[in-house]
Amino acid sequence: MKNYKLTIALNIITLFLILGFTGSSASAEYKIKYVGSSTVGRFMEDAAVTYSHAGFEINTKSESGAGERAVAAGEVDLGGVDGEVKPEILDQGVKPHLIGKDVIAVWVNTENPVTDLSISQLKNIFVGVTVNWKDLGGPDLPITVYLVKPRSANRNIFSDTVLEGVPYSDEVRQRFSGKNILSLQAGSDLLDKIAKDKGGIGPLSFALGNGQTMSKRVKKVDVDGQIASVSNPEYPITSPIYLITNGEPNPATKEFLDWTVSSDGQSIIKRYFIGVK
Repeated sequence: MKNYKLTIALNIITLFLILGFTGSSASAEYKIKYVGSSTVGRFMEDAAVTYSHAGFEINTKSESGAGERAVAAGEVDLGGVDGEVKPEILDQGVKPHLIGKDVIAVWVNTENPVTDLSISQLKNIFVGVTVNWKDLGGPDLPITVYLVKPRSANRNIFSDTVLEGVPYSDEVRQRFSGKNILSLQAGSDLLDKIAKDKGGIGPLSFALGNGQTMSKRVKKVDVDGQIASVSNPEYPITSPIYLITNGEPNPATKEFLDWTVSSDGQSIIKRYFIGVK
């Protein structure tokens, strides 16, 4: 009888262990699909390594706009948006979840002695009014402006904040005679170009620029006396970053969203962005 009771007890314990293991495995095997901003993608890639309750499929090739559209269409669990979510997307029932604030740094070559530029000086550079570093306390050297691709949120945020909404246009290119303003496909290309160009300057997210191979040959300039840093909320060129869902998220996605604003999630956010806590 004792052996029989012992066998039953062991079977019950084994059953609980099996059920517990199966539940954990199912949770870990759930895939959260993400499409959107490559800037927010830096956080997602690190989170995928740290967060153990779900797997991830991460696609950053088509940036914030595609993330908005994919979420609105119900094609993915999460979208990443650098900047405010478009009103027409919100009107479709998409919900934004604030996870941090992006810092758009202004990068120059390390051999450039200029260390601080005002918003007004930056505007003059990027609309072609100021074309030589000597007018800014630097060397007698033509300024080369580098920009990321037009659909990039980094570029749009910089335009809204610094150029006060003035678009990058053919008129701007004509002021530069088509020689000193270049549009690039990727942020890493921007840093590579500036690293090789003593007269180069370009805006790029701290998240994308910091830690890149070429960052030893480029540096961030202060803007209006404020350093571009994830620990400086006073820096003037910033934008909110969101993870977005189509209505209320499913349980696995909600669990991840709750984690992003926890101390553990925010510790990763603060590697690249200003945190929300």
